[in-house]
Amino acid sequence: MPNSDEDALLNEAADVFVRLREDPDDQAAVKDRVAFLSKGPDAEKALATIERAWMVGGGSKRKPPILPMIAFLVTGLAGYLLWPEARTAWLADVASGRSTEQLELTSGDLAILDASTSLVDQISPTERQIEVLEGAVFFEVNADQRPFRVIAGQMSVEAVGTAFEVAFVDDETVVTMEEGRVIVERADESWTLVEGQRLSWSERDGGRIASLNTQAVATWRSDVLDLDGLTLGQAIAIIDRRIPGSVVISNEALAQSEVSGSVNLTNPRSALRAIAAARGARVFPAYPIGALVVGGN
Repeated sequence: MPNSDEDALLNEAADVFVRLREDPDDQAAVKDRVAFLSKGPDAEKALATIERAWMVGGGSKRKPPILPMIAFLVTGLAGYLLWPEARTAWLADVASGRSTEQLELTSGDLAILDASTSLVDQISPTERQIEVLEGAVFFEVNADQRPFRVIAGQMSVEAVGTAFEVAFVDDETVVTMEEGRVIVERADESWTLVEGQRLSWSERDGGRIASLNTQAVATWRSDVLDLDGLTLGQAIAIIDRRIPGSVVISNEALAQSEVSGSVNLTNPRSALRAIAAARGARVFPAYPIGALVVGGN
């Protein structure tokens, strides 16, 4: 299918999707959806891509400012529970913008937040605990009698006097070691990681440990993304944090493909196009939901 035809299908799919989302009883939109799907497999794939783009963030990936209490009460508990971005905004103690941010935690330890990252900073007389709600954080942990623990999704990472990165995107948690040692736990599973190791865990694939050069750990701190050892999906998740709206990959096989080399993050859209092209894919907009789609040839 020519590129222009693919773009047209995605935009037509987005138009039908948004109309039905705004009014499920719009009979004209229902008929248009049926007519659109009758165009064949390419149309079905385009609509599925738009639906997935909406599910992972749609027109606004970044959370809005913390909701005022009156707005929270008006919208109700259901809205709070069903809108992940609002819930994250409500819970976060610290949230970065579209660039990295360095801060000293209340425990005195150092945290460098990647773009679009938020966390909860908790400390008690007996332990230091951080919860990564979304994004990625590089930690430099001071020696202290109190345990230092990072919670990310279903994973708990405990460290003493070490430097490491924790990233949490969708259902995947990635822990990457620059120096020292950490213990990662989930339910009845446990992993011990040392310098130069990366653990990736997801519900679908479980835990996978890989080795890497420590110079490749959290290179986003210097606006460079070292791609070696990353899948296309993992790399795009990092770039996505720097781009308004959401970026969605059209199929899982493409997302799981491996990438290599490095890209400059100061121009995230160019970086996105570069790594997509390296896998024989393209980046095109899906109007009107404000998403960028990676796919096609």
